[in-house]
Amino acid sequence: MTASEKVARLKGLIEGLRIDPESDQGKIFSAVADILGDIASDVADLENEQSQLSDYVDEIDEDLSLLEDDFYGDDEECDGDCDNCDEDCDFSDEEEDEDDDGISYYEIECPNCHETVVIDDSIDASTIKCPACNAEIKTGK
Repeated sequence: MTASEKVARLKGLIEGLRIDPESDQGKIFSAVADILGDIASDVADLENEQSQLSDYVDEIDEDLSLLEDDFYGDDEECDGDCDNCDEDCDFSDEEEDEDDDGISYYEIECPNCHETVVIDDSIDASTIKCPACNAEIKTGK
């Protein structure tokens, strides 16, 4: 039973007592029932607004999740069959980004220390040295 239904029932009980509405007791009961009715109405409005707000926050959360996926990409490992690598790719993680200057950058994970190394497409070497551990890293070129 909702608060509004309970207030309606209370008003019915007050009427059933056959208290004179012009008496002091009748005025008090009537005023209390009216105040409770207003409170019940306000609570119902708040519940409705909270429900709408909750739905809106859920939509924002879904939109943000999609934006995060677009911006950060998914966390799947490279399987050698992606747009950024050759089929014989042996990198566990490689991404290609293009900056505003038109240069493509690649992120390669060092197989030795697992540090992420960023290189641009102007590097012609087939291997580079990891700046963190000096291990050789294949560039895929």
